[in-house]
Amino acid sequence: MVFMSTSAQHLSRRALLRGAACGMAGAAVAALARVSAPAAEPACLAEETVAFVRRCARADGGSAPSPDLKYKG
Repeated sequence: MVFMSTSAQHLSRRALLRGAACGMAGAAVAALARVSAPAAEPACLAEETVAFVRRCARADGGSAPSPDLKYKG
């Protein structure tokens, strides 16, 4: 016979899955931190962002969600 503490007897499946998901997410974040690519230079990133916003500009002065005309947003 296995004796369990009172708190272990009331551990729900949801709590168990939440704990497992949090543990896996933590491991994934740690793994990504080890293999992440170096950050882009801020000036280069700013230039690329401005170029994207300009490509999304519409003739009426507004902006589209994407430069791709088929993208519905």
